[in-house]
Amino acid sequence: MDPSLWDSEDLWETEEADSFLLKPKQFVLAQTLERVHIPNTLMGLVEGRSSFARVGISVHVTAPKIDPGFKGHITLEMANFGVIPVQLRAGKDMPAQLLFALITTALSESDLYGADPAEDVFQQQTDPIPRNRRQD
Repeated sequence: MDPSLWDSEDLWETEEADSFLLKPKQFVLAQTLERVHIPNTLMGLVEGRSSFARVGISVHVTAPKIDPGFKGHITLEMANFGVIPVQLRAGKDMPAQLLFALITTALSESDLYGADPAEDVFQQQTDPIPRNRRQD
């Protein structure tokens, strides 16, 4: 993917709110309230919860894997494939769950997520927009 895509003014609209109405056919990047640190012996998988899936909400469109060494808030790629709008409430609704897979041979420091700052752009993320797009 062309990295300049992240800089497109037409792509991003940022809103911080305690609730968000996800309308049918709408896609949004959200993030978990929790900040995680995945050790080098675990890999995480973000999965949706069935109660949300049954009304058409997907919490990760194609990227469920959380790499060993990742530190930050997990971005949720949420889409409403259903026919009704769904209100999402921060701190109340739990549309996602994090599963862990044990890695029996620990990765080396150079293989962990975050070892290559040029490639691992989501390390230490504080919001769902990639760091070269943030207005820090």
